Amino acid sequence: MIACPEKIVYRQAWMDAAQLEILAQPMLKNPYGQYLLTLLNGREY
Repeated sequence: MIACPEKIVYRQAWMDAAQLEILAQPMLKNPYGQYLLTLLNGREY
């Protein structure tokens, strides 16, 4: 993903894993939400 705001904020430690998961939950049925969960699992593609 290019210019993913959630990724930038998470990687800069301005948001913790729990907050990222809360943001990802409503989007789990689309690729973007699934991508956010990969950030939490350390399996970024």
